[in-house]
Amino acid sequence: MNANTANRHALTICIVLVLYALLLPTVSGAQSARGSDSIDLSVNSISLDSLRGLLEIAIDTATKTPDYTLHLANEILTMSPDPIPIPDAVTARANYAAGLAEYYRGNFLISSSYYQKAVSSAYAKADKAFQARCFNNLGINQEITGNYEEALRAYLSSAEYCMKSQDSLGGYQTYINLGNIYSKLRDPESAEDYLQKAKRFFERIEDEYHLGLVYQNLGILPRINNSDERFEYLNKSRAIFSDSEYVIEEIAVTLDLVSAKLDGRVLDNIPELLARARKLIGKNNLPHFLANINFFEGRYFLEVGSYKLSFRSLQRALTLFRAVNDKDGIMHTYWHLSLLEGEIGNFGSQRIFLDSFLHHTTENFNQERADAISQYEIIFENQKREAELERVLLELNRQRLLSYTGITGSLILLAFMTFIIIAYRRLSQKHRKIFDLNKQTVKMSPENIPARRHQEPNPEITSAAVTSATSDDRDEERFIELY
Repeated sequence: MNANTANRHALTICIVLVLYALLLPTVSGAQSARGSDSIDLSVNSISLDSLRGLLEIAIDTATKTPDYTLHLANEILTMSPDPIPIPDAVTARANYAAGLAEYYRGNFLISSSYYQKAVSSAYAKADKAFQARCFNNLGINQEITGNYEEALRAYLSSAEYCMKSQDSLGGYQTYINLGNIYSKLRDPESAEDYLQKAKRFFERIEDEYHLGLVYQNLGILPRINNSDERFEYLNKSRAIFSDSEYVIEEIAVTLDLVSAKLDGRVLDNIPELLARARKLIGKNNLPHFLANINFFEGRYFLEVGSYKLSFRSLQRALTLFRAVNDKDGIMHTYWHLSLLEGEIGNFGSQRIFLDSFLHHTTENFNQERADAISQYEIIFENQKREAELERVLLELNRQRLLSYTGITGSLILLAFMTFIIIAYRRLSQKHRKIFDLNKQTVKMSPENIPARRHQEPNPEITSAAVTSATSDDRDEERFIELY
């Protein structure tokens, strides 16, 4: 596909419409038992040449209409061999078309099974270019599902058959995929070597589409430590694929850009990029891309401290990765779930997720990831120590607070008791003075004044005086009781 790709696609769509219109009276002359939307493709109703034409157009438009491509391919594969057997070439290409359709529908294991049938056909063995294409697409499915060693073997077989068939374009297309798989296998030297070769070739023939793929893979190359250089490659790729014709490619490079930003902790406009990817998917059934979107959302929320949203997104990603059998995606999701649980201090859950991560490690688990595990163990132990230290400090602060509260309460109680004692003493002194004053007042009353010495004693007065004195004593006692 070169710079004139858009014009060629427009022409292809026109051919589809014209050919379909020409074949419509013949194809729809009888309806199959599958319903009114089915196509009767029996040999009696359509010629083999017309069938081949429809199949090739369905292959070319599989990106836009995977459901139609799959339907047509399955109709061909289930055709009765009577009265005329279906040629092996048609069956092989129908399997290829079905594999392509299932790939765009996100069913990678089913897609691989169709490619396996196609590549083992006699037609494929005779047509090296077709065989190379089958191996290339089979490698893509293996790569997506995390079988990197199988993907590498498939890509190398594809490159070999391209050389045998002198298919330079196909060979350099496979070089792009070889660069990507070597990157994932942590062999950046081999990856860059293949990508630079592909870059020079596609620059020479001015093939913008494949240059976009080269830039995309150079942008995610582990050897490039300069974030600015990575972003430059990815943005150049994204600019090429921003055309509405390249929906799948734009989604892929947008998610690669998000991944690069998260790796470099450059968090600006990540939500906008993820929203763009979701919008591009729309109502299309692309579970693998949806899984990656949820995965990157989970990573982003983890970085900004929104732990509940992070957990929710990672759980959705895990479900979708399981649905498409993406082993690498499952493994990385468990890893980030373990990091999340460590951040919030749930060390028991963190250990469970770490065990699941180790259980799902794929064959490409290498020394770098082993180092990551070692680093994780250090982080895990440090987090436990920090949590324990925090718990001890909280307990000490609580005890200090209780101690300070007890001391303060004791001081307040002591002050209060001191105040009561002083007030009591003051009141006692005041009342004692009043009592003494009253006592003196009673003694100075007329009845208590003694008789003159020269007056003769009067028995009645004496008796009254005695009585009065007794009465005074009682009054004094009554005063004391009332007081």
